[in-house]
Amino acid sequence: MKTLLFSGGLDSTVLFHMLLEIYGAKGFCAVSVDYGQPHVAEVDAARALCEENGVEWRLISLRDVFQVNPSGLLLGSADLSVPKETVVKNRNAIFVTAVSAFSDVIFLGCNKDDYGDYYDCRPEYLATLSFVLGVRVKSPLQEMTKSEIVCRAKEYGVDLARVVTCYLGTGCGACASCDLLARALDD
Repeated sequence: MKTLLFSGGLDSTVLFHMLLEIYGAKGFCAVSVDYGQPHVAEVDAARALCEENGVEWRLISLRDVFQVNPSGLLLGSADLSVPKETVVKNRNAIFVTAVSAFSDVIFLGCNKDDYGDYYDCRPEYLATLSFVLGVRVKSPLQEMTKSEIVCRAKEYGVDLARVVTCYLGTGCGACASCDLLARALDD
C-alpha cells in the first residue's frame, strides 16, 4: 500500500495533489498524526481535503510516544521564530515506523529548505530509514525549495488560505514556518 504522511501543511498538500494526479484517489491513502502538536488545525485541513477528493484518510495518535522526550514546540516553550527550536527529534522516523506496519511505500513532503534544521528530512537519513525498515520512503519534493513548492501549489490550484503551515495553526505570521512561507510567496 502507498501511504502519504499528510500533515495538512503546504508541502504535504502539494504532494497530495501530485499523488492524486499520478495514482488517483484509490491509489494511495493518507495518514495524519496527532503527536501533541499545537497546530492540530493542520490535521483537520488534511482530513477535509481527503474527504473532498475521495482519498482514504486515517489518523494515528502518537501523543504518548512524544511525551517521553518532548520538544519545546510540544511543551509550548519554544521560540517559534527560531527553526531549530521547532525540531521534534526523530519525528519522521517515528511516523514512518508507525506507518510501515501497513505500507510498503511511504511518501513525505520533505524539501530542500528543510535540510538545514530538520535532519530527519535529509535524503541520506530517509534512505537509511528505508533500508532499516524495509520500506520505500519517498520524498518527491526533496530537490524543491519552498518557493518552487508554492509555484507547484498554484499550478494545482491549491487554495493557500486552506493550507495550515503555522506552528500555532493560526497563521500567526511570526513563527519560522509562517516566515518561510511569506518569503516563498514573495519570490
